[in-house]
Amino acid sequence: MNEMEKLQYVLFERLHRRAPGIDKLDRLWDAAVLLPLVRTPEGISVLFEERAHTLRSQPGEVCFPGGKYECEDNSFRNTAVRETCEELGLKPENITICGELDCLVTHNGPIIHPFVGLIDDISKITYSKSEVERIFTVPLKVLLEQKPRRGSVQLADHPGDDFPFDLVPQR
Repeated sequence: MNEMEKLQYVLFERLHRRAPGIDKLDRLWDAAVLLPLVRTPEGISVLFEERAHTLRSQPGEVCFPGGKYECEDNSFRNTAVRETCEELGLKPENITICGELDCLVTHNGPIIHPFVGLIDDISKITYSKSEVERIFTVPLKVLLEQKPRRGSVQLADHPGDDFPFDLVPQR
């Protein structure tokens, strides 16, 4: 094997198993959420949480169950399931993951990895009062009838004080 073939082999071995990601600034971190669907008398509905009013971060905010990725989760999917189980008092077998939605890079830190999942029986939910103030559902058909309100946020990297501007040609 010549030098170029060796290099090609090494590059292939290292890169073909590597999942591409986002070049993160130190302040970005990963989180995962579950958009939970449940069966209600009104039909298939989306379940929402209102965060406990005693929480330091985002008290009273309406959200989906989820939280920060931990290394032992091994995947964002596992994070979404773990956090949903912790917050709603469920077991992993009560949740069926349907798939993953597009990531959301937020302006304040987390890169959110959202999943859609079915909760088999809403009556099994015994939410954690320390994390969740209340839960409520909105029928999916009602949400689909709404005209979406759209907004945008600009994300930008800003060079640090150590950026080598002296190496960038000035025009």
